[in-house]
Amino acid sequence: SPEIHLAPAPMAPGEPGSLYHEVRTWGPERAVPVELQAGECMFHHCLNYHLTPQNVTDRQRRAFVIIYMPDGTRYRHAQSPNHPCTRYMGLEDGVVLGGDAFPVCGEDARAWSLLGDLAGAGGRA
Repeated sequence: SPEIHLAPAPMAPGEPGSLYHEVRTWGPERAVPVELQAGECMFHHCLNYHLTPQNVTDRQRRAFVIIYMPDGTRYRHAQSPNHPCTRYMGLEDGVVLGGDAFPVCGEDARAWSLLGDLAGAGGRA
């Protein structure tokens, strides 16, 4: 659902009252397809469930992902134990995400307004 990130309940599997297990039962009728052309991009909230169908071509599918979060964000293992960005990093629960793997960027407020402009344009810049 396009507005799942607005839900008043947590989404992480281990959180009390989490919507995680309910969302996993949703069928394809709840999906909202977004088709992108070559060279286009999409922005979405990290709590929006998203996926791509299996690549059935003989060509490799490439993706480039950037995850923005506030400086000082802490790692919570229970929230996302198998996240591909942290799975093999050996992070301890509660550690502040920083260093080379999590650089601080966009401290200039103009950078954040640009992201908002791109998101408002449907990611088509």
